Amino acid sequence: MSADVNWREVARLVLTSREMDRLEEQELVPAKKVLYQFSARGHDLAQVLLGLQLKDGDAACGYYRSRPLLLALGVPLADALGSGMGLAGGYSDGRDIGVVFNYPNPGGAHALPMCGGVGPSIRRRPDGPRRSTTNRKC
Repeated sequence: MSADVNWREVARLVLTSREMDRLEEQELVPAKKVLYQFSARGHDLAQVLLGLQLKDGDAACGYYRSRPLLLALGVPLADALGSGMGLAGGYSDGRDIGVVFNYPNPGGAHALPMCGGVGPSIRRRPDGPRRSTTNRKC
C-alpha cells in the first residue's frame, strides 16, 4: 500500500458521503423519493482509504453501506444519488436500490455486483497481494 495519502481528497470523499446520507435521511426518504437508505457513517473513512489504493485490474465487492468505496472508485455523484431514486441515465439506468452497486470502471478498479452481504471483499490483480475480508458470498 502506498504511504502517500491525499488527505484533502480523503476528506472530500468522506464529507461528500456523509452529506449524501444526510440528504437522503432528512429530505429524500421523508419525501418518499428514496425507498432504501443505509447510512455509511462510521464505515466511510476505511472504505475511502481502501478505494483510493485500488488500481486498474483490481476489483472489490462491497455491501449495502459501500457508497464511500464507490465514490473513491470514481462513481459520479449524480449516479450515486440518482440510482437510489430509480433515475434512468446513469450506469445502472435506475435498476438498483442505490446501495447495491455494480460499477464496471474502464481504466480503474471495478465494483463487482453486490449481494447485500455483511462486509466488502477485495481481489487484487495477479501481480499484487490478494486479500479478502469477511464476505465470501459475492
